[in-house]
Amino acid sequence: YSETSFTGALFDDDGNIDTGFIMTYTWKDSSKAVKKSESKVTFSGGHPSKSETTNYKSSGAVKDYSETDFAGALFDDDGNIDSGFITTNTWKDSSKAVKKSESKVTFSSGHPVKSETTNYKTGGIVKDYSETSFTGAVFDDDGNIDSGFINTTTWKDSTKAVKKSESKVRFDLGHPVKSETTNYKTGG
Repeated sequence: YSETSFTGALFDDDGNIDTGFIMTYTWKDSSKAVKKSESKVTFSGGHPSKSETTNYKSSGAVKDYSETDFAGALFDDDGNIDSGFITTNTWKDSSKAVKKSESKVTFSSGHPVKSETTNYKTGGIVKDYSETSFTGAVFDDDGNIDSGFINTTTWKDSTKAVKKSESKVRFDLGHPVKSETTNYKTGG
């Protein structure tokens, strides 16, 4: 169950958000007893410029905090990302003292074409680096994968010297139908 507040948003003459922000709160159910997340999306010039999200564990403790920056994205007339990229950084909490991951998703013709993610161990040491290619995917009119496949390769770090795994996920009728993964020992 979720609720979105638009009280911080300013609208243009067509009724679209122009500037300001919206807040979305998500709970396990409508009793609102267990909060799952809360997010703030800030808008500028009619498009999102930044998203800040705090996810919670079932105990109520913070699970993680993330920020997505839309500065590198170009939007179409409907307000959807058309090209460019977005970056997302995730930390243990909003103090940003312990980074968990950073990612960059690149778009072309309204769809993702590549995702690059670095995951970190506690202490800031790189755990792994992965790239997902969407070039084999066919998207529906809503921007969801309809058919085709995506490939993900994971390495020890961004030098790509030591491969950890490769996977391919096949889609049909909008759903994954098969996932194939090869894991590698150190040394290939």
